Amino acid sequence: MEDNQNLKTADGSKQVELPANGSAESTNKHPRIHWRLIRDIVFGVGIFAGVSVIVWHTAEWLQGRVDQAVTSKLRDEKVLRQIAAQIKPSLIFDGKESIISDMGASQFVKDIRVTKRTKDGLIERIQIDFTRLFANAPILTALHDSVGIYSERGRLLSWEFEIGWIVEPSIKDDKDRLYRLELIP
Repeated sequence: MEDNQNLKTADGSKQVELPANGSAESTNKHPRIHWRLIRDIVFGVGIFAGVSVIVWHTAEWLQGRVDQAVTSKLRDEKVLRQIAAQIKPSLIFDGKESIISDMGASQFVKDIRVTKRTKDGLIERIQIDFTRLFANAPILTALHDSVGIYSERGRLLSWEFEIGWIVEPSIKDDKDRLYRLELIP
């Protein structure tokens, strides 16, 4: 029987017969290019790139929507007042112990009392009782008067503020004495 691999023709040259499966691997010195594999790889890379672009654009869109929502909320005065009341609650009261303006601090104030006056009738000591403990001293500032204000912890949850007059005011009416109380949570 003849060898199928090495058949000779009439002129003496070798003729190579392909194997039964039709593959030329045994006779070709170059490897066969697997086009299906290359097509599948390119297709997979394309799918991955497409999904990546969609995810990236979706994330950018979501971030834009969140930024837009936050910006619109921060332009709302009601929301800003709520934030300010939580961060740095304060209020303004007068010399007659009446709260003029509340920026979130009145919920923590139980009582405001003028406990001592000078011989001229000017406020010398104010005691403020709170509904909860404040470890840091509240800040009391006179809005229209030249005074020095010193604070010390009072009884239970109260703070006492000693007022030293630097310049005696020309107006003696207590409704014109305005004080700003700032709480440090």
